[in-house]
Amino acid sequence: MPKHPAFRIGLVVLGLALLWAISQATVSAYLQADAQAQQQRYAEGLGPFIWPMRSSSELVGGSVHGSDQWQLTAGGLQLRVSAEGATVALHLHGRLLSTAQLDTLHLQLHANSMVSLDVLLSSADGESLTSQANLSIPEGGGQFAIALPTAIVSNQLRLYFRADSPASLRLQTVWLSAERCAAPPCQPPTQTLLPAARVETLLLARDAGLAEAPQSLWLSAFPNLPGWPALIRTPPLSDIGLPLLAISLSGWALWLRRSRSRPVVELIAVLGPIVLALLLGWPNVDRAVVHWFLPLMSFSAAIVFGDCETRRFSWLGDFLAWRAYLRPTLAMTTVLIVVALAQKSVRWPAIDDVLRYVLWAAVQQLLLIRFVAPRVVMITQSRTELALTCGFLFALLHLPNFSLALLTAMAGAWWAVIGHHHRALLPALTSHAVLGLLVVAALPPNWLRSAEVGIRFVFAP
Repeated sequence: MPKHPAFRIGLVVLGLALLWAISQATVSAYLQADAQAQQQRYAEGLGPFIWPMRSSSELVGGSVHGSDQWQLTAGGLQLRVSAEGATVALHLHGRLLSTAQLDTLHLQLHANSMVSLDVLLSSADGESLTSQANLSIPEGGGQFAIALPTAIVSNQLRLYFRADSPASLRLQTVWLSAERCAAPPCQPPTQTLLPAARVETLLLARDAGLAEAPQSLWLSAFPNLPGWPALIRTPPLSDIGLPLLAISLSGWALWLRRSRSRPVVELIAVLGPIVLALLLGWPNVDRAVVHWFLPLMSFSAAIVFGDCETRRFSWLGDFLAWRAYLRPTLAMTTVLIVVALAQKSVRWPAIDDVLRYVLWAAVQQLLLIRFVAPRVVMITQSRTELALTCGFLFALLHLPNFSLALLTAMAGAWWAVIGHHHRALLPALTSHAVLGLLVVAALPPNWLRSAEVGIRFVFAP
């Protein structure tokens, strides 16, 4: 590979342009696929609001108000109701609910005695809640449809349950539908967003549109590749096809282990399915098991391929490794703390999010140090090209979040060089976890949005 600085600068510019184009095209495909899916649901008399009552993300605040005896199970929300009442606040995820388009609330539940239900919607100012419909649920429960007034726009939807004597309730599914109007007139408008240099800016405009036009559908002006939105709307592809692809590529790479192109083949076999999965809508918010299966399988494939570096790998690291990571980490930590103090509010993550992030940071650093960096060095034989290549690969794994991809490209380049030099996991993990959590906490939401990747970046729960 040519060593001239201008060539490397050209590679950096080309890489940035490619990341930008992929992020724009991916977000455009996600929006198109979502609009198509919602239009189909509205044509069937349904809408975007359905709560299977199995995840805390379906509840505002992740909990039930007014009752200490509740839990989410595979069969729905188990709830103890008394005369004081209990409120289930359903999450609208930033959307407005218009009863002019969705006028009927459906519930499927079971109760061991009679329970009363009030459907609470917000007023025009969005500050006060009033009961807009009520229902007496007989012993045994069942499936019920509740007609709602047709001239309400609400940013909240709460179910208030009350029983004269303590009752056990299992709320299985809640959804909204259009029962009293024809589907085509009830479909919300589909609008095209103005082009934006950053996909984060594009999505901010989409969020503002959702706040003004209830249940509106939005598209990007960026052109879509033929068939991409249709692939995103094919759940078996991400549930079954992508893991099968990862297995097939890994088997192919193992079969070609003696080939001169083995490092390239192995990198494609392990990282390729993850990047492809991101572009096709993984991780989907409703398929948690699949979220874990693909990366863990790719991680296992990396373990099978082994460490092609002859130097010793250290789990704890020596003094020189800690010092190499510590100085830049402390400098960046200081900058991020100053930025955080300048914000009106800091987005400190919950403890379970911290633990999950530390786990993924460990997996990423282990893959980088023991699998990716040694193979990139075998291909490039250059420290600079090691940094550029690993930075680009790190960025690909954080698409379509373009701003996050840029940050991880720079961090990945630095971690690759220092990680390959010292080959120590714990100092790398510490640096990754500290800087990653501080970046999410300190930077304004309009920079990184939810700091998610894949389709969760566009439709974060």
